[in-house]
Amino acid sequence: MAIRRGLVTVLAVGAGLVLPPPAVLSQHAAGQASPPAWATRGRPAGAAISVPRFDRILEGIRRNGTRRLIVRIAAPTSLPGGFRHEATLPAGQAVQSQRAALSGRQRGLLARLATPAASRAVPFDFVPFMAVEVDEIDFLTLVNAPEVDHIEEDVAVPPLLDQSVALLGAGGDRSFSGFSGAGMAVAVLDTGVDGTHPFFGGRVVSEACYSTTSAGYSESLCPGGLNAETGPGSGAQCSALASGCYHGTHVAGISAGQDGTRTGVAKDASVIAIQVFSKFPNQASCGAVPAPCALSFTSDQIAALQRVYALRDTYDIAAVNKSLGGGVYGSPCDASNVSLKAAIDSLRAAGIATVIASGNNGSATGLSSPACISSAVSVGATTKADVVSSFSNSASFLALLAPGSAITSSIPGGAYTALNGTSMAAPHVAGAWAVVKSKKPTASVDEVLMALKSTGVPVLDARNGTRLPRIDVSGALTQVSSQAATILWRAADGRVAAWSMSGTQRTATGFVEGGVAVDLFWTMVAAVDLDADGDADLLWRGADGRLVAWFMNGLTRTGVSFLNGGAAVATEWRVAGAADYSGGRRPGILRRHVDGRAVVWGIN
Repeated sequence: MAIRRGLVTVLAVGAGLVLPPPAVLSQHAAGQASPPAWATRGRPAGAAISVPRFDRILEGIRRNGTRRLIVRIAAPTSLPGGFRHEATLPAGQAVQSQRAALSGRQRGLLARLATPAASRAVPFDFVPFMAVEVDEIDFLTLVNAPEVDHIEEDVAVPPLLDQSVALLGAGGDRSFSGFSGAGMAVAVLDTGVDGTHPFFGGRVVSEACYSTTSAGYSESLCPGGLNAETGPGSGAQCSALASGCYHGTHVAGISAGQDGTRTGVAKDASVIAIQVFSKFPNQASCGAVPAPCALSFTSDQIAALQRVYALRDTYDIAAVNKSLGGGVYGSPCDASNVSLKAAIDSLRAAGIATVIASGNNGSATGLSSPACISSAVSVGATTKADVVSSFSNSASFLALLAPGSAITSSIPGGAYTALNGTSMAAPHVAGAWAVVKSKKPTASVDEVLMALKSTGVPVLDARNGTRLPRIDVSGALTQVSSQAATILWRAADGRVAAWSMSGTQRTATGFVEGGVAVDLFWTMVAAVDLDADGDADLLWRGADGRLVAWFMNGLTRTGVSFLNGGAAVATEWRVAGAADYSGGRRPGILRRHVDGRAVVWGIN
């Protein structure tokens, strides 16, 4: 018989809790909800805690006996800066110290819970959270535990039920200017992937399953029946007894499939297949979908994201794809998804994007959860005629659009079918991420997102009057350079030197054209990619007003061309800059007159 611990112990604890400053990972979310005073009588004075939907959680426990929750671990005083994203910490001892502190707090919390709850708990190590399944006494123990500063429900959500690749700018070889995702991987968190399907050609490089058995509520769909499995076959498509088990194979094919006839977006990328759905046999859980159905717990998604984080040094992971969700939120929903946002933020800090389908409710004013999380990359769907799909959720804070209507891709058993949904749009973006990162593996999430946004085809959602960018992968590639940042210097004798930079540190020095001096009659006025080959070209202005372009391959000149047919431009006009001012993926030259007027020359 389990000994009921925790509540009496908590009531006796009087030590204060030092909360971390707002900038750190374990900050309190906006819109936090304080539990009623009667429930926190044993909590140390001054130790704040947020428990959104406290009444609903308690009512669910009293109705069903237990409830699945996710708790946030408060930072100990030994970490005065609070828990931070590991990717921002110095490697080695700092990471180990933070993990040790987190593990110690988790062990202390588990010691307060009854044996059944403690044995079923799932501690996370890359974010300060832990998943638990508790009864009423254990719930109140958590509310009063000094190791906890936030509690939320562990919500279960459903999956969001080759012309498109050409639409994104692919060439005849189905690559994008030679870039095809080679060397990169996309992690697909879904209903599992049929790795034997010819569409993947052995490119499923890692598999895992996180699926939960909760007595009387859900059953694990992992091949071995456990709640967590890794290794070959563990990420295979879930049992056909649960609806939607074809979903993950279809999604993965859109991101990274190819079989010689059809291709996904990143045809040479690898796939990390992680099955995150559980079987729900009760119709009450499945809603409008016939039981048994497949739903995914938030805690299983976090466990999968932790697995992706752990594999970041084994594979070059460009993005995670999550084509799942529920509900509709009219504004960013960070306060309702504190734990999942922390996991998404940790991956983002490590350079990995989390791409999430916006939902299929047909809303013009809101997104499903978790796409509504501000640090996720939310994706809505368009038709192949560049019209927002009628089923697609949309809002002013939607990040991107991609094709999602009548998309043909793989399904288990070696077959193919066409499906509709934002589930089909999101993997286009995840695949695009792999293509862009195959050109520049060091590109940050912000850099890739800006490239996709700034070069996307503007599509008007007539339902809300918002123009949103439908991704154009070829265009995005022109906005990222695989070359290191370079500072150009010009000597008094006309030579041009180049410093290759890594941040603020110089890594190498070279000379343009081997150090050949350029007559001082010519002034360098801009360095910009004029021919869209990924290398910056040099723009020179003569003292007589002529402009000439040097087309460059690194530091070597490959061609010369006079602008404006070689005709001089009045010297009252000066070159003020060069960039893509029109969004047309071709540079323009900004010229400014001495009287203050400015004009942009479009360049072809």
